[in-house]
Amino acid sequence: MEVWVNLKFGDGDFEQGFNKIQLQIDAFSTQTNLELLETQLLPAPEIPSSYENWKKTYDLLAQPTSRGFKKNQVTNISTDACSEFAKSLRERLNQWLLPIKSQLKSVITSNINADIRLVVNTYGVSSELTKNILHRIPWQECHLFGEHSSLETALSFKDSLFSKIGGATKQNSETFRRIKIISIFGDSRNLDTSTDEKLIIDLEKRGAETIFLKEPKRETLHQLWDEPCDILFFAGHSESQEHGKKGIIALNPNDSLDLEEIPQTLKSAISKGLKLAIFNSCDGLGLAQRLADLNLPYIIVWREPVPDKIAQQFLNFFLSSYAGGDSLFTAVFKARGKLQELTGKSESEKPLPGVSCLPIICKNTLELPPSWSDLGGLSGKLPNSPYQGLSAFGEEDAPFFFGREKFVDELVAAVQSKSLVTVVGASGSGKSSVVFAGLIPSLRKIGNVEIISFRPGNNPLGNLAIALNHHCHFPAPLQGENSPDTQRRLDQMVLEVDLRHDETKLTQLINDIITKRNIVLIADQFEEIYTLSQQEERQRFLDALIYAIAHAPKFTLVLTLRADFYGYALFYRPFSDALQKGIYNLGSMNREELRCAVEKPAQKMKVVLEEGLAETLIKDLGNEPGRLPLLEFTLTQLWQNRSVKLTQNYPSLDLTGQK
Repeated sequence: MEVWVNLKFGDGDFEQGFNKIQLQIDAFSTQTNLELLETQLLPAPEIPSSYENWKKTYDLLAQPTSRGFKKNQVTNISTDACSEFAKSLRERLNQWLLPIKSQLKSVITSNINADIRLVVNTYGVSSELTKNILHRIPWQECHLFGEHSSLETALSFKDSLFSKIGGATKQNSETFRRIKIISIFGDSRNLDTSTDEKLIIDLEKRGAETIFLKEPKRETLHQLWDEPCDILFFAGHSESQEHGKKGIIALNPNDSLDLEEIPQTLKSAISKGLKLAIFNSCDGLGLAQRLADLNLPYIIVWREPVPDKIAQQFLNFFLSSYAGGDSLFTAVFKARGKLQELTGKSESEKPLPGVSCLPIICKNTLELPPSWSDLGGLSGKLPNSPYQGLSAFGEEDAPFFFGREKFVDELVAAVQSKSLVTVVGASGSGKSSVVFAGLIPSLRKIGNVEIISFRPGNNPLGNLAIALNHHCHFPAPLQGENSPDTQRRLDQMVLEVDLRHDETKLTQLINDIITKRNIVLIADQFEEIYTLSQQEERQRFLDALIYAIAHAPKFTLVLTLRADFYGYALFYRPFSDALQKGIYNLGSMNREELRCAVEKPAQKMKVVLEEGLAETLIKDLGNEPGRLPLLEFTLTQLWQNRSVKLTQNYPSLDLTGQK
């Protein structure tokens, strides 16, 4: 269960208190109505002083290895003093918030097992100094909701609340869209940003498209303007000034940038879809404030200086959780927990007191935060296989059909100019797939075409009648005379008899069907007339087709024929003559076409295949006949293998199915 609590401060300060505190509680997944409460907070001058005491000791411990602008500071201080100051701040904060806890108790019981989203809104506070302290105190450690709740906090700088806190995140309509991340790696002196870069690159295995700007000059930031992206990431040195109103990043060793200097660039990026900015750098509240002014929906920053190694650990924990399917708030909550518990236990690697509370979400929208999959990423579960195993590609599989684009273009041009087009190829060469997943979707995009398809089977005229029946117009039966199914079957039987006894009947039917649209009749696996039907039946069927080819306007017959039956087709001279100008031989796929057939369907599903897999498969296939079905079958088995799954690293597909 998820409960959103908006804590909105009216004007006031720590010396005089806050006379108007508004609380809004919204419990999703329940039928309870929105709760609106009011309270006040008494003066608490000890809160700012407690924070300052903690901050002085924390800065001395963090600054030598932090991602902030370097300051000359002495580091001869132990973590014990810092811990005491952190404890004192936590205790005084909880004592001060007791009136709020009392108000919430009647709405949120202490034993509720809920995910609490506390949004602290400071828009109504006029003093920038007071607002800055409110932004920096450890809200994650307040005990407002009982020990069994999972609390994650966000700051809000906008006067946008007191309506529905949540609201549905707009889903992207592009099924196979990939999440796009632009990463800026600024001045990296004394920093290891290569670890950050690797963590971002690993997201490509989770459906991400990544763009990197390394120690960029100002003019190269136009990519934020030109390239629509979902997430903006920054790693490097940064700091806040003017009580958190101004945010500065170090672009390169010679140039720093105040975000206020590029408002149009940032506005353009936000208008084109930027939803989340992550600053894995020091003292980022000024950055968050500037982007909130531009209405960027969600931002994650560090509120104080952060040591390089801790910043990398948090990023690793957060991205693993978020790209693995957790919500934005849950991912930050889990990353903070791991940061606190899993940091090395030696004296030199103990977590800095209070550091786990420093990452903060800034929320500037009424919409719920987007999930990784909302933005176009692939999370948690391997999607359904885009490969077809031993089956042919159908029209519905067209988005995953690759490698035959040139041949399909030739077929499209042929169908628009010829009355008979015959696709000839060896067994397993992909004839049916080319027609149904390549030709038909292309014709439908062009439009003005009626497509009818069938397989001859052991009764070619009967199966043709069934296919045509759906497009013919018969007089309606008298009321109560026959059921629709019975009437449909009778119409098919009459049509089959007519086709069997009159070779011109097919042409007449085509003329009846045609209005202003062209007719394309597809006879798939045409060799069945030689393997399954009788000689007399085959003769009538061929004569009807030959007559239609010669006399039906706006009509094209498309056949798929196995190469080893081509001699049978030539044996009947009238049919052989008709074939002459419309033969299209489907040869084996070359290496580049095979590579497209292997890699591009996976890319459509946002999955990256293990490096070298495509090359290994192509090499092992050799030039044996029927290698395409074997390739598709192998890929399908690898995809469906239980050991092939998304892990914290990437979805790995290999020939053995072993990790």
